[in-house]
Amino acid sequence: MKKRKRNPLVMRMLCIGLLVCAVSFFSKDDDVIKGDLEENARNAYQIGENWKCAKQIDERMGALLFYDENTQEHRFLLYMQNGGFKGGYQLIKSDSSTYIADGVEGYAFQEKGMVLFSMNKEQAKEMYVTNQAGHTTIIPVDAWKPFALVLPKDAKDVVLYGREKQKIPIDNINVYEKA
Repeated sequence: MKKRKRNPLVMRMLCIGLLVCAVSFFSKDDDVIKGDLEENARNAYQIGENWKCAKQIDERMGALLFYDENTQEHRFLLYMQNGGFKGGYQLIKSDSSTYIADGVEGYAFQEKGMVLFSMNKEQAKEMYVTNQAGHTTIIPVDAWKPFALVLPKDAKDVVLYGREKQKIPIDNINVYEKA
């Protein structure tokens, strides 16, 4: 029986081809690293430097609320950390909302947690977040500025209070099964 010789050059080319295919399959072009979220959003949506940005980003999600102080126009962007090969964030939603303009709107993701956006017309001053174990944390909010907040992952109950200690309702919560 005759033994077949293998060509090392062909084997190397095949391995390189497979490696290129694997890298292109596992990397997504729309992933953004944590430090570039604001700049990427401004470029992608042509948001000028004159618009302010309220934001909070953690290892799970990024919440950005761009707004014009003079006109009260706004655009929110919600990013989700994808946990993939690059470890970047992927845009989930970008829009404006009357709930955000006039009150408070939330986006809840079963596995990742929840974010809140508001132009803060009702002047929320602090947020009480109670976790699964019953421990309550008070998170201060600037009553004079819009906010974008990523709630702790184990948050069970959230109550917002205004400057006069009045309860401020969360007007709308969008619930997503999977991120």
